[in-house]
Order: sequence, then C-alpha cells, then structure tokens
Amino acid sequence: MLKELNRKSLKVGLSMNLKKTKVMLNEQVEIDDEDQQIQVDNNTIEVVDHYIYLGQHISLQNASKEQEIKRRITLGWQAFGKASAIFKNKEFPLVLKRQVYDQCITPTVTYGSETWNLTKKQLLKLRSMQRAHKRIMLGVTWRDHIPSVQIREQTKIRDILKVINKAKWTWMWSELKCDSIPRVAVLTVCRVCAIVWRRFHLTRSSSEAFSCSDLNLLLERRAAGQRRCF
Repeated sequence: MLKELNRKSLKVGLSMNLKKTKVMLNEQVEIDDEDQQIQVDNNTIEVVDHYIYLGQHISLQNASKEQEIKRRITLGWQAFGKASAIFKNKEFPLVLKRQVYDQCITPTVTYGSETWNLTKKQLLKLRSMQRAHKRIMLGVTWRDHIPSVQIREQTKIRDILKVINKAKWTWMWSELKCDSIPRVAVLTVCRVCAIVWRRFHLTRSSSEAFSCSDLNLLLERRAAGQRRCF
C-alpha cells in the first residue's frame, strides 16, 4: 500500500517524507522480524510502537493518555521558559502576563484535549503545573504560604481544567449538531452527557477514567425505555 501511495504521489508531483513515515502494528498482528521490513524506494520504513502524529502521542499498545499528559506538561514548561523574560519581569503589568499566558501557554498544553480521557491524578498534574506558573509570575514561592485561591484571584488566569472541559463540550456539540441528527436527539444526548459527567465526578475514584461505554450503556437503556436509570 505504501508503494502504491508513493507511486501515485509522484505522478502528481508529490513525494513522501520517508524520514517521518513510520509503521505501527496493533497486538492482533503477529509477523516475524523479517516480514516487518517494509521498504519504499529501497528505504526501510521503521516499525514503532508509538509515534507523534499531528502533535499527538499515539500508541496502539497503550490507550492511556499518561505519556501525552507528561509530554504536554513538558511542552508547557518549555513554552513558559521561552517567555520567562516577560513572566519574571516585575515591571510588566500582570494583565500583559495573563494575555501572554492565555494565548501561548494554555493552548500549548491543552492542544488536542477534546479527546483526552483523563483520570483525577492526571488532572491534578495539569493543575499543579499551572499553579507553579502562577507563583513564578507573581514572584512568590511555596514558603510564602499564600493560598492558591488568593493567587488565582490575583492572576485571573483561566483554570486549565475548565478550559479542557469547555473544549470537550464544544467539540461534542460540533459533532452532534450535524444535519443528519435531529435537534431533539442532540439535546437528549447533551442532557445525558451532563448527567454522566456529574455522576462520574461524584462517584468515581481517582484511579478511574470516564469511559464512553458508560454513556453508551445509558443511551441504550434510555432507548429501551428505562428512564429511571437517569
């Protein structure tokens, strides 16, 4: 298939970037090492178990977002370090620092968060990173014993967890409001999602993540007339 794609691309003046082309196999594929040698124009395509595709860490062996969250936090610190001349300068007004943070740091960390399936532990890591950024912007440390609520009121930076939740709802609504789905059905699904999210935050432990199977089960019961499950 790759050879055919390369051949068709060359006909229209395009060429594959073989250095960035990788092959990933799921656990259902069982082939020998000799058979894994996939070549295009005498170049061997590397077989990997994870890959950065369109800015997202993808792995067929592990569905957890732990590696992606670590990577996003690292990128957030790198972006924060590049703008440290602004954030650490006490002569710059806080409103300017907030604008730079909301427009540069937050999008870097939350890129692709619409599809993240996060645990409470991962959410805590993201919030801890943002709190550390706020303290650096204000020029305070943990030893100053300033409550996080007071720091949040001073910086007025958007909470990263609220940004992620808003992105999820915005993405879900854009997917549901297509012409093929009746408006009544869209509102019903949104109502169910709101109930599922509320129950999830009230009942789930810190090690569990929200699963789409929970929503599918509730929708099936709803369709079967079992309204009492809501």
